[in-house]
Amino acid sequence: MDIKTLRSKVGKLADALSLPEKYILPIFTIQWGCGTVKKPNLLNLNGSTGHGKHDASLYYNGILFIRVMLPFFIGLHVRWSGDPAVKKQYMQTHIGWRKNGDFVITFRIQCDASSAIGTYGQNVNQAQGWSCGCH
Repeated sequence: MDIKTLRSKVGKLADALSLPEKYILPIFTIQWGCGTVKKPNLLNLNGSTGHGKHDASLYYNGILFIRVMLPFFIGLHVRWSGDPAVKKQYMQTHIGWRKNGDFVITFRIQCDASSAIGTYGQNVNQAQGWSCGCH
């Protein structure tokens, strides 16, 4: 099987697994340790249930971030550096249906610079370092 055929089959499978966004329901989000760009705040613990003001992003920039959504989504983010000189600043992994209804299985280790470039286009105004939130 050539790569073009494989991509076509994967695309059809992804389309078949997709759900309308109206069926995706955030249950809870927990973030610990976000602070300023250069320094985490170990006393900062945030949590939310349901839809929140930062729902456009799957992840925020704390030391630890966990999100759970229905029908099934578990996301985990662990950050160990906010220094832009460090090539690998954090790990993100998730499985399930994202907020846009696409089913994904992801594991990545990346930095703020590669995240800002984005997979499908530039992530404009993305928080950097240990900054709280996304937009």
